[in-house]
Amino acid sequence: MNHPGAGRRLLVRRRFLVGGFVLPVLIGAGALVRLGLPSIGTGVSSNRPLARLEPASGTLYGVNLDWEHDSAAAYAERLGKSAAAYVAFAQFPLQSGDETYLDNVVDQVWQQRGLLLVTLEPTVALQDITLQMADEFGQHLAGYNARGVPVLVRFAHEMNGSWYPWGQQPTAYARAFRLLADAVHRVADQSAMLWAPNYGAGYPFTGGTYEIKPDNLDFPLLDTNHDGILDARDDMYAPYYPGDDAVDWVGMTLYHWGDVWPWEKNIIPEPDKFESQLSGTYDGAGGDDRGLPDFYRVYAEGHGKPLAIPETAALYNTSEPGGDAELDIKRAWWRQVFNADVARKFPLLKMINWFEWRKPEPEVGNSVIDWTATLDPTIRQAFVDDLSSQDQLVFGRGPAVPAPTPRTGSPPLTPGSDVPVLATSTSVPALSTATGPLPSSPSDYRRALEFAGYEWRVRVASDLEGPGPNYFSDAPDDVWVDGGGLLHLRAAPGPDGRWYSTEIQSTASLGYGTYTFVIASRVDQLDPAAAVGLFTWSDDPSESHREMDIEFATFRQPTLLSGRYTRQPYTDPANVYLFKPPATDASTHSFVWRPSDVTFQSWTDAADASTAGAQVVARHTFAGSIPSPGDEHVHMNVWLDAGVPPTDGQPIEIVIRAFAFTPLQ
Repeated sequence: MNHPGAGRRLLVRRRFLVGGFVLPVLIGAGALVRLGLPSIGTGVSSNRPLARLEPASGTLYGVNLDWEHDSAAAYAERLGKSAAAYVAFAQFPLQSGDETYLDNVVDQVWQQRGLLLVTLEPTVALQDITLQMADEFGQHLAGYNARGVPVLVRFAHEMNGSWYPWGQQPTAYARAFRLLADAVHRVADQSAMLWAPNYGAGYPFTGGTYEIKPDNLDFPLLDTNHDGILDARDDMYAPYYPGDDAVDWVGMTLYHWGDVWPWEKNIIPEPDKFESQLSGTYDGAGGDDRGLPDFYRVYAEGHGKPLAIPETAALYNTSEPGGDAELDIKRAWWRQVFNADVARKFPLLKMINWFEWRKPEPEVGNSVIDWTATLDPTIRQAFVDDLSSQDQLVFGRGPAVPAPTPRTGSPPLTPGSDVPVLATSTSVPALSTATGPLPSSPSDYRRALEFAGYEWRVRVASDLEGPGPNYFSDAPDDVWVDGGGLLHLRAAPGPDGRWYSTEIQSTASLGYGTYTFVIASRVDQLDPAAAVGLFTWSDDPSESHREMDIEFATFRQPTLLSGRYTRQPYTDPANVYLFKPPATDASTHSFVWRPSDVTFQSWTDAADASTAGAQVVARHTFAGSIPSPGDEHVHMNVWLDAGVPPTDGQPIEIVIRAFAFTPLQ
């Protein structure tokens, strides 16, 4: 079939990966910035606002790895530097194997401080994709983002082809793409959507398994010149475009497959082949494609979108004797693709990913094609030398540096030179809980008060202590229970002019069961400097202090995902779940602590999630590695990020309506 590049899809991708334990990235400042280079993401270019994850200048260098046999670390060692982007494939909706696979990929990408391009291949009919499926995937992305990995989503790629079940269905495709885009844009603010059709040569790819038939209701949509025939004179891109509001990036896969079908020969690519295919001006051995739309002009320039080449490489057939040398073929292609002059001509070309695979390809009778540029030492050296001269390329900054061990409920550390950097058009949610200076001795809890049928002690600290660090006040004006039985916690200035935070601790250790907190304040509208914590903590460091957290904080960064559930240690990226808090005057939050798992849940208003009108806004279960009871206590606090006063200089007050505990039966 005449569809360049189709044969490398549906690969065996769901496998455990090489790679060890990693720590979540700490990004404390504004929008993500480009890998290792000056700030990008929220600024405005000379002509238009930057898209999500778009670098203000330069081209992200990326790689599509054979994750079953290779790793991001091994590739970085061969290349001598880390890629800025990494490509992976997964089914949609995600299956358990996909989740494991992507979790491992995300860990590896985080270690290299890179961006993930995930290609989603639908396993259900496009018309059967639901809002719930989209929202569930959006939550997965939010979790990956929370671990410090931005994600570019390529959904149902090559939808204009006839070789995939989702192909040539413009109406159902656009609907499904928009559903997913809405979820991604709503909950995963370090993620973006990539629209990527197949290169139009050979359209409509007659003979494919999923070729559209004339009696299909979508056929008139694809017959763009209205002559009753679907052929190369029809627009092979426009009917599938989901709309500017849904699309963040546009892209197209471009390979050098040789010269003519059946693509068996080892042959050097023609000069300017890459550039002419990208612009719809190719006229060479592979045919006259000058009738194709100028993809770059129409979709990058015309729609104002950054352009990605999700996959590219040059064919070398290991089963074909003779022909041009492997190095000559690959070097001729990469010198076209990674070319400063091409970058100047196409300034919106912002990502190029090399296909680093050696695998059988059905297009050439399952002959093994070596697409790689770094496995052979001679080719690798030439590749590395040529890349080093291309100043427009943006690479990753290398392995991430582990973070220090946390104490409870603290914000991300102030980023320094080792903070990973990428681009996004929105701000970055703070990640998990890092720490300020720790107290040198267990915190002092002296004054007692009664609340919700339990006795509590009020923390006091005249020296800076974590989280924050902060000073802590036990003054009755800062911590009190009013006549209606409501608990008030404030962060406010003291008589000495210093700002004080507040925290209380239960005298009882409660163990397994359901912990429920009802808040009578808007936790979705906290001052950027404020944080609210509801958690368990033991001064015994074993089992990660038996700490389990519900927290609300923006850490001085605007973000919708200011709620978080954490099972310690936070240094395992799988232990942090971010969510959007309810936008209500009252909300309820709980966790159920069992020997095998802990389940967190948040809902609007009522103390009981089953109450009529209560809307569950977040729910997440952490299974395995659950602490056992042992001298842990319930804590509630209001504190200031880095001890910095609120932005408006006014005290912060949080009202807790109720606390309840139900022992595990």
